[in-house]
Amino acid sequence: MSFSVTQLVNAATGTGAEPAVKVDERRIDHGYIALQVYGTFVGTVDIQGTIATQQEIDEGTAVWSNITSATFSAPTCTKLDTAYPWIRGNVSGYTSGTINVRALI
Repeated sequence: MSFSVTQLVNAATGTGAEPAVKVDERRIDHGYIALQVYGTFVGTVDIQGTIATQQEIDEGTAVWSNITSATFSAPTCTKLDTAYPWIRGNVSGYTSGTINVRALI
């Protein structure tokens, strides 16, 4: 079984969505994604998912939804169980500090 650490949000200092990460083939080994939200910040980061095609991701036309129980406003470690084949981090609120999110997929 092989795991990969992937940065979903890298040193964010403002609002905005990060690039999509494909997780379907990698997640199949263990069924969930471990998340680590870290940094010293005042803000909110949402983990979003989509069932878009590769073409929609490439064209920027994918429709994204916030994943239930995956909105964070403080550092934490948690397990995310989702069927979405694509995920991304989206800083939806920002006041100060640096927001980071990484996933063990």
